Order: sequence, then structure tokens, then C-alpha cells
Amino acid sequence: MLSGTIRENLLFGVRREVEDAELDEVCGEVGLLDYLRSLPAGYDTQVGEDGSRLSGGQKQKLAAARGMLQNSAYFLMDEGTAAMDARAKDAVWAAVSRLMQGKTTLYVAHDRQTVLKADYVVVMDRGRVADFGPIDRVYETSPYLRQLVGEGGLKR
Repeated sequence: MLSGTIRENLLFGVRREVEDAELDEVCGEVGLLDYLRSLPAGYDTQVGEDGSRLSGGQKQKLAAARGMLQNSAYFLMDEGTAAMDARAKDAVWAAVSRLMQGKTTLYVAHDRQTVLKADYVVVMDRGRVADFGPIDRVYETSPYLRQLVGEGGLKR
């Protein structure tokens, strides 16, 4: 997060003109729009140093929206929904799935809900690749993945 406004943070790294309607669409997709509309200055609200005026979940939603606005062929999220509740995570992942259709999305995660969204997984152990492949196959061979996913298995 940069010190500055919500708008500046959303548009950081975006190399094209973005209308408020598109900001509204993307922020709505990640579950941030109602919050933004409740702020007197809306997109022009100052976030404070390092985003200190935002919660952890709001920062992550804002970062996800920024990534989607950049419209690149790749999207990387490192624990990108860790500070969100289950409902907020679902909203963000639905938006990522829709807006990144046909593109590569890579995310680092340690929670069941996020891992179950994956088609392909790479299991790391002490900085080394322990297993990789389609989630169904890796589930069969990786004790770590089975432990992370839990008794419910790969039911999605």
C-alpha cells in the first residue's frame, strides 16, 4: 500500500485510462464498493501511511482490484485473501476467476478454502518442491496436502 488515496492505490501500475465506472465494477467484484461508497471522499479518501486507515481485508481487496485493473496475462497473489472471512474470500476468488478467464493466476496459500480453488498445485517443503501436478493427483501422493485439505477431501 502506498500513502495517498484509494484511487492512487488502485491505479498504481495501471498504464491506461480508467473511468470510475470500471473502478466501481472491479471494486464491486471484490466486495469493496459498499465500503467505498460509505466514505465521504470515496476513491479520494486518504489511506494513511502503508494503508494504516484500512483493515487487513480491505488492503487485500484493494490489492486484488489493482491487479485486475492491470489486466495482465498473469496474476500473482501471495496469501492474497488471508485477512478475509470465508464470504469475502469467495467474492474475491469469483472475481479473479471471472476477470482472469484465459489467463494464468498463481497464488500462494495455506488455507483449505483457497487451495480447493486450484486446478494445479505445487507443494513446497522447506523451500523445495515436494510435489506438483493436478490437485486430484497431488492429493493422493502428498501427506501435507491431505492434512491441509482435511477430512472433507477435495469436495468443492
